[in-house]
Amino acid sequence: MSLHPQYAKRILLGSKKVEFRKRRLAEDVEIVLIYATAPVQRVVGMFSIKSTIEGTPEEIWLQAGEVGGIAHADYEAYYRASAKAVALLVKNPKVFVRPLPLRDISPTLVPPQSFNYLPIETLNDFPSAYSLGKPREKYRQLDLLACLPWNDEAPAQPEPVAA
Repeated sequence: MSLHPQYAKRILLGSKKVEFRKRRLAEDVEIVLIYATAPVQRVVGMFSIKSTIEGTPEEIWLQAGEVGGIAHADYEAYYRASAKAVALLVKNPKVFVRPLPLRDISPTLVPPQSFNYLPIETLNDFPSAYSLGKPREKYRQLDLLACLPWNDEAPAQPEPVAA
């Protein structure tokens, strides 16, 4: 699943407990790989889906907006022309020790517009070193997240030019 880096980071830190989408995933999807878009452009982690809720954007905001990790104005802009909203409740987010370029998963993979489906065997092929495995290793996760080029800071202000 493609996510802007700031939202991927929030999920992996545990502060974003819901991922909002315009359409539902297939019923049998249990695990989501997180592809952080530019400037990261890597699969940075994964999470399990605790449950899925659907409704109007207004209903979903009332149910999940508080833990959605997104400003209300950005949420409204995302759902501007949508009558339906889907919320994926995040469970067990895990940071990958080494973020993966898509080509390391499959040479034919391209960044998903929203999401792609991969066979479960893909996860079975991941070396165990990619995942931290222990959800309580919060400090290690913070160190790993700090190493990625998230680019979620405010743009640098230009230096004043001396006259």
